[in-house]
Amino acid sequence: MQFSSKTDQLGSPSSSLADSFGQEYSNTLDDKIIIEDNKDHPLSHLTVYVEIMSNQTNISDSSYRYLETLGAKVEKRFSKKCNLVVWKDGPLKTVEKAKEWRIPVVNSRWIEACLEEHTCADFKKYEPQLPAHHDLPFAAAQSVSFIFWSDLRSIKF
Repeated sequence: MQFSSKTDQLGSPSSSLADSFGQEYSNTLDDKIIIEDNKDHPLSHLTVYVEIMSNQTNISDSSYRYLETLGAKVEKRFSKKCNLVVWKDGPLKTVEKAKEWRIPVVNSRWIEACLEEHTCADFKKYEPQLPAHHDLPFAAAQSVSFIFWSDLRSIKF
């Protein structure tokens, strides 16, 4: 098969990039342009919801620019349109809903790794740190507090 000089100037696609998308690419000019675009925007396949808290203040906005620079679409509200959640110290109901909807959740260091490596970092390496009591269902954690307070009310002084 012969390729035009324009196609040859672009060079062949990197096999690691093709492997990371899990697809085989043919040697056409259009496919090479798509691959070049993905090198510049490695998160273009992601729709991300960000919930990063610090001292009970939402600081998610500061990360939007970085994600968008890497090609991700950032959603201001969590919904099933999202295919990734970046979470740190926010409400646990977000993590629980993401798990229910089978949406991966990563911590805020994942964004730094993507910027440093200029690629989509492995989600499994950046799982969020959850509070120790999170093993209990959210409703059970609330009822433990209720039981504790009800025990205090029954004590006679």
